Amino acid sequence: MNTQHHSTSRGFSLIELLIVCAVIGLIAAIAIPNLVNAIQRARQARTVGDIRAISNSVAMYHQDYADFPISTSWAEIATVEEALNAYMENIPANDGWQRAFMYISDGDTYTVASYGLNGQFDTPWTIGPIGFFDDDIVVNDGIFVQWPQGIQQ
Repeated sequence: MNTQHHSTSRGFSLIELLIVCAVIGLIAAIAIPNLVNAIQRARQARTVGDIRAISNSVAMYHQDYADFPISTSWAEIATVEEALNAYMENIPANDGWQRAFMYISDGDTYTVASYGLNGQFDTPWTIGPIGFFDDDIVVNDGIFVQWPQGIQQ
């Protein structure tokens, strides 16, 4: 009498498949929010760098002409792009969230701003560091008025 059983079925049991799906789901639940946060941090860092570059080109314009390019109301940076082209070859028109940088100047002072993730003009500005991706990033006369610092939400 032969009591050996040889299983000829191959594959995974339902329990094994459920465990694998649960592990993949757990990894995704941890990784996706971190990935989204890292993407927003990168967009914010790009925006800070671009605003700094625009501010430097506006300062160089001021050295040559003794005033800043004039825009009496908030306008997209493209409105003064022609004036700044001699100082910066490719003026970044959009921030990291693909929204236009905004500019205003009366000739004596200037402000460059990005409206952040939400794309809304948030005033009054908090003088100092910001902690949210939605907050505006602002430079006034070459000095950051609002800037990201620390962990952003």
